[in-house]
This record gives sequence, C-alpha cells and structure tokens, in this order.
Amino acid sequence: QYLNTALKLEPKMSDIWNNMGIIQRRVSRPDLAEASFKQAVNLNYYNNNAISNLSKAIYNNGESAKAEKLQKRVTNYRKKNPYHRYANAKVAFGTKKYHLAQYELEEAIRLKGDEVAFFKLSSKIHYELGNKQKTAGSLSMISLLNAKKGSARSSLEIHHPGKTIIN
Repeated sequence: QYLNTALKLEPKMSDIWNNMGIIQRRVSRPDLAEASFKQAVNLNYYNNNAISNLSKAIYNNGESAKAEKLQKRVTNYRKKNPYHRYANAKVAFGTKKYHLAQYELEEAIRLKGDEVAFFKLSSKIHYELGNKQKTAGSLSMISLLNAKKGSARSSLEIHHPGKTIIN
C-alpha cells in the first residue's frame, strides 16, 4: 500500500520500483517482481541493487546466461566500491579472518584513502595481527585525517574487548 502511494508520488524513482519488486518476490509474484526490477534498472542504469535483484529474477526464470552477465556487472562495480570492500573487511574481522579483512581494507583504502573509519578498522586488524608499527601508522592516519577535517580529538581511544589500546 505504501509503495503504491510512493510510486504514484514518485513514479520515476528507481529505488521504489526495486523495493516493489522485493515485496512482489516475497509474496510469490516473480513475474511482477521481474517487471519491477526491469523498471528500476530502466530508470537508473547504475542502481546495482536493482540490477542484482533483476539478475536473480532472470536466473529463477531459467535465463542463466543473461543473469550471469548482469551479475558480473554488479560484481565489477562492487570491486570498485570502497564501502563494499570496507563492509567485507568488517565481516571478515568479525569472523576473525584478519588476513582477509586486511586485504579487503587495503583495497578500500587504495580506492578512498581519506576515510577515517577505514583506518580505525585497519588499526584493529593490525593490532590483532600483532603488528604494532602498522597499528600506530593507522592511528596516525586517523589523527591526520581528523585534523584535515577540523575535528581532531585531544585524545584518541581505540577499544578492544576489555582493553583500551591507546589513550
């Protein structure tokens, strides 16, 4: 009901069509879902959530070659998206796969080297790997980036479960 109202108000908003498709898929209307995902992609060629959902819908309809082509497009986009790489690093860190987390985060930093959150996670990863020098380097980058943004703190705290690493 709310999505129908939203579509009446903003019929050219790709994300609304994508959300409509998700609801349609959940209520077992794959035909309508696919049409909604197509509309979302037609409205915004770069809506990777809609492209991914369309790929799944097409795959479920037996068109695996088309679905694979769309999914490759999404995968290529995600590889170039520093925030996706950061999200992967957080998941890897949470499951104690520190080397994988480090790899994903290094890619995120290579793509966008001025994101404080990336260096906060980097310091935690290097701490877990026992690399004090790289931990300190990440903490220095946090201070530098905060200073550049005009929001430097007088003290920097990085918490590890039950411990304060640096004050």
